[in-house]
Amino acid sequence: MSEFNDSYHVLTADSRDVARLIRRSGRYGMILSPSASSTRFIAFVVEGLDEAGGPSDAIVDHNEKILVHYSFSDEAGCWLRVFDGGDEIADLPFETSLTGRDEPLAALRETTRTHSLAVLLNRGVIDQETAVHLKVAARQTDPRTVGLQVATALVPYK
Repeated sequence: MSEFNDSYHVLTADSRDVARLIRRSGRYGMILSPSASSTRFIAFVVEGLDEAGGPSDAIVDHNEKILVHYSFSDEAGCWLRVFDGGDEIADLPFETSLTGRDEPLAALRETTRTHSLAVLLNRGVIDQETAVHLKVAARQTDPRTVGLQVATALVPYK
């Protein structure tokens, strides 16, 4: 059976911002306690199997800050979609299922990732070290490895 994970990460040091977002969206959710080393993003999850693999419209529509949606599949890789308010500003696909199979699509994904990393760097959402970690993750061929590297790339950034 395949494993899928979805989580959200709000660029804020105040978990009350996340609680308000969940409340406004009308969804049930849980805020994950931030570690002492990563108070830049606060992570949370919401109910909703029907939306697994993509961001919840209700969450995005009610978002007022920088929001990262992380989606992972143990068979295909992971994806980061970044929103500023309700507007998508970056799409970072890390699809290991494309490795060696669909080179034109893989090249398009690389172009999309490169553009998105530049946008996130310019807006101060990530730093250069995080961008390098994400570029390294993009070269992975094992979905579990890429998922772990992408997920941890955001954590140490302070």
